[in-house]
Parts: sequence; structure tokens; C-alpha cells
Amino acid sequence: MKEKKHGHDFNPIPLPARFRQLLLLGAVFCFAAPNGYFLYRYMKEPQLMDALLANPLGVCFLSETALMVLLFLAAVWYLKQSAIKVLYYALAAFVGGLAFALPLFLWFNSYDKKKE
Repeated sequence: MKEKKHGHDFNPIPLPARFRQLLLLGAVFCFAAPNGYFLYRYMKEPQLMDALLANPLGVCFLSETALMVLLFLAAVWYLKQSAIKVLYYALAAFVGGLAFALPLFLWFNSYDKKKE
């Protein structure tokens, strides 16, 4: 009988190869396009961040984004039970955004179901 390491036994998700390719492509696109544009605008006009923080709607959006990062970190901890994997996901979320980190996480935690 196989003993569970931390009380959870997480198996990779079987996904079609095409969907896995789309996940990776989506992660790369989201890293380059929205995240790249944000960084470009921030480097070119850093005062826009002050305007965002002065706007109550902007603060609400940033708060929701921070909450989503925390919820995803909790989900990663629940699934993986590994502090280093939570750290990797947090780093990916802060470097490339949530739209980059989530497809990347799913890609790393899946396998081609045709190879079963």
C-alpha cells in the first residue's frame, strides 16, 4: 500500500496534447502582451501608478488581484503541500501576472493523456 506523504495524493491532470500546447502558448502570450505592456507603460510613465492608487476603483482592482493571488497560493499549497512550489507559483504570479501563472501551473501539473 502506498503511503501518502502529507495526507494528500495529487496526481497530474490528464489533458489532450493540443490543450497543453494552448496552455503553454497562453502563458507565453500573457507574459509578453498584457504584462509586457504594463511594464512598458510603468517604465515610461511611472506617475500612472500614482494615479491608479489615487483612484478608488483602481485600489479595488488591485485589492481583488492581491486576493486572487492569495487564493491561488492557498490552492497550490493544498494541492502540492510544498512550500517551494508555492514560492515558484508566487514568483510566477508577481513576475508575469495571474494570466501567466495559472496556465503555467496547469501545464506543469498535467500530462498528455494519449501517452497513458
